Amino acid sequence: MNRSNYPALLGFRTYTDLVSEASRTYLSFFWWLAEPAFQLAIYYLVFGLLLGIRTENFLAFLLTGIIAWQLFNRLIMNASASITRGVGIYSKVPINKLFFPTVALLSDLIKHLVVLLVLLGFLLLTGYSLGVALVSLPLVVLTEVILAAAIGYWAALLVPFVPDLSIVIATILMGLMFASGIFYDVSNLSPEIQSVFYLNPMAVLIREHRSVLLSNQFPEWQALGIIALVSAVLIFAAARFERRFSQHYIRLVVS
Repeated sequence: MNRSNYPALLGFRTYTDLVSEASRTYLSFFWWLAEPAFQLAIYYLVFGLLLGIRTENFLAFLLTGIIAWQLFNRLIMNASASITRGVGIYSKVPINKLFFPTVALLSDLIKHLVVLLVLLGFLLLTGYSLGVALVSLPLVVLTEVILAAAIGYWAALLVPFVPDLSIVIATILMGLMFASGIFYDVSNLSPEIQSVFYLNPMAVLIREHRSVLLSNQFPEWQALGIIALVSAVLIFAAARFERRFSQHYIRLVVS
């Protein structure tokens, strides 16, 4: 397939995936907003009321962390199964296998942008003043997308070779969710623990989301740059891997 057709095909495929997903449920696009709302209610009940976690403005603190995490989790989980699901296309048309996780990434990013707009409205209604630091939010989100793309591409490429890897990925993501500072303020931990804690890039990105949205502070550019650079290297390596093993996927998925 001509590479010049890829942007149009990506756009069309992303659009059809969004419409198809919405058409499978009665509430359609409403679920994009309902899912984080349900998660917020459950986590607020458990961590805020039952466990009594004391963090200033805990509702906004929790919601910001949930929405940032939800993007990362969705991007990786949907990307990881995308090449397996796309066998009906690449068994008939020669196409770069990274096309499929890219469609999943774009689809989830669009849904996230809708949820993010609602989050901004919620913060304004609850008394937060969104200042000039807000202009840096797209870069924070972009860094998260690049990180999730790096992991999601590798997950998508490797799951057809090792199907059980999808279970491992889900388990690791569950562990990371509790180790990313979604439910508690990492600044309350000792400096030694924080230095280890922030080796988790999602902990860094959730912190930067809160810095921009809740504290009107610009993110730590060096931290974002390191995450983006390492992720870019992994994406480049994934592209090389796809080129080397592209011909194996039909046999692996069909068998």
